[in-house]
Amino acid sequence: MTTLDGDALTALVLETGKWGVAGMALLDKANTESYGNPEISKVKLGVGSRPGILISGHDLRISSASLSRRRARALMSTRTAR
Repeated sequence: MTTLDGDALTALVLETGKWGVAGMALLDKANTESYGNPEISKVKLGVGSRPGILISGHDLRISSASLSRRRARALMSTRTAR
């Protein structure tokens, strides 16, 4: 088993952080290229008369893919019902 001193551990933590920041930069670039720059928007708070889902920025890609699959399934079932 290797024992690391404080300087070696600090270097490992800094290296790990560097890769985390690089990964977040890639995710930010991909999100911005897909959806544009984020902007502050006013949203209604409270309960409406119909159900709904509030989607935050980090969920956009997943939600978009899910809605596309649902649309495709609905379209397929509409075509087969005729």
